[in-house]
Amino acid sequence: MIRDELGSSDPGDWAALGERARALERWPQVALAARAHAMQLASTTPADALEALAEGIEVASAHGLREQAGWAEYGLCETLWVLGDWDAALAAGCRVLDVGERFAYERLTFRTFLVVLQIAAVRRDASLAERWDRWWALAHQHFPPTPSPYGRLNRGAYLVWLAQAAGRPAPLPPPDVVEAIQPMANPHYLGGVETIIRTWLDAGRLDLATAAAGRWAACAEDAAATGLMRASSALVDSWVTGSADSARRAEQLAAAVPAPFWESRARAAAGASD
Repeated sequence: MIRDELGSSDPGDWAALGERARALERWPQVALAARAHAMQLASTTPADALEALAEGIEVASAHGLREQAGWAEYGLCETLWVLGDWDAALAAGCRVLDVGERFAYERLTFRTFLVVLQIAAVRRDASLAERWDRWWALAHQHFPPTPSPYGRLNRGAYLVWLAQAAGRPAPLPPPDVVEAIQPMANPHYLGGVETIIRTWLDAGRLDLATAAAGRWAACAEDAAATGLMRASSALVDSWVTGSADSARRAEQLAAAVPAPFWESRARAAAGASD
């Protein structure tokens, strides 16, 4: 776990921890290790993470670890979303929301909404936007009054998703969101960066979109960046610059994950640029 905090662990470390914890019947550690193992796998090969996530859900559920089961199910929701099985992702996400809302697991509920609202935005599902509004009306008072860069970025994005889901005009994310962009590999975060840049472009704010794309490109150049981060950066570059080469690179990177939503948008961008 220390190696993981230092960024020097690999999936084998978590698998070993899980085996040792299982032998000692330390079920919270078994569930934690399974989820952490799955998340490391998901960063490179999401399909390989599904078995470990299922194990985490099973162990946590069998031993009354309700919140840990919810976090594993959240991981399943996000992974299935990346893999393109949106119906299954939404079903998993709604199971998490049911538990999170009932037991006031607010951080878990917030993270899960950041995935399902992206599905709602594409599908124009107003019911999920309404569900968010009901939850947030009570939950917002428990969140920091001064949000972190992560919180600022996601607020700029989820307000757009809510508007799209409900069929309303999307609000313009504030300019200071550019400075909130940071190197994070979580797929929902990638979706947030893309949404903000796309919204600025559609509103004619090429200056903000260009600045944000530049920051995102720097994040994707890091040695620890995932293939999906690089696909995301290439995709937004194709939007901002009109580069067909960037779009084709994004399509290739997304196909290697695989990440169908990214791949399809990159293919559309390549067609528009040719």
